[in-house]
Amino acid sequence: MKNYYLKNLFNGKKTVKGIIQLLMILFSLFIFSGCGDNVFEDVSDDKSFEAKIEEAKIAIDDEDYAEARDNLLKLKEDHPTNNEVLKYLSDAYAGLAGIDTFSLLEIIDELDENGNSGSIDMIGLVLGDAQGNITSEEVSESLLNLNAALENLQLITNPEDDQIIQMGILGMSHMTLTVAEVVMDDLGINEVELTEDGLSDLYPDAQQADFSDITVPVESLSNDLELINGAIVELNDISDSDNDLAEDFEEFEEDIDSDGDGTISVGNLEDFINNFE
Repeated sequence: MKNYYLKNLFNGKKTVKGIIQLLMILFSLFIFSGCGDNVFEDVSDDKSFEAKIEEAKIAIDDEDYAEARDNLLKLKEDHPTNNEVLKYLSDAYAGLAGIDTFSLLEIIDELDENGNSGSIDMIGLVLGDAQGNITSEEVSESLLNLNAALENLQLITNPEDDQIIQMGILGMSHMTLTVAEVVMDDLGINEVELTEDGLSDLYPDAQQADFSDITVPVESLSNDLELINGAIVELNDISDSDNDLAEDFEEFEEDIDSDGDGTISVGNLEDFINNFE
């Protein structure tokens, strides 16, 4: 069942700032749902499931993602299918990958205001430095953590609306980092500016990008595309009308899936790079 509050929290067209507010409310509702009169009693018992979950939440809130991951992995051993454990474990891995959902959405909002919506900059400016620069070592580490974040999130049975959107964000992040990996492999470099301007500067000739000899596997990108599309559907369903965030995701999707067949190939990646203006 779709969340009634998601559909009625805002009226009309949804801006990125509206989506940020919506997700923050969802996050708060998720944290405090199910808390009864004995919540403090549960937390005081450090052996209880509830106390361990609370410890993980606090660690995530404090951006101590490694501690949260380690604690939640222990919980997962005894509760391998618990949705709450899987959700927070995914959050911990996403944090280790450098994905802060609210920071990401704020950057997307800034890009929209500057007329650069739907670009690869959405992820590059979150995972890289202030200019979007990221090293091959950082890309490899982030991809490992993103894979783990997605693996746990996709194990959740009957995912909520915000979790489907989170899958799309993680899928888009995974896809963007894979583009960085492909470019660095193609050019034999160890750092890249993961923005449209930065990648365009690396391939100044419109037909120069040729990835026929790359060693980076790109098969998983089609799954990323499916996750992005799922987030688009969910965002539009939430608002019952178009919204800015869904439009950004759609623009990114259309640019990287140039033939619109729902899969991503080496040729799609070449077109993606070569078509930067």
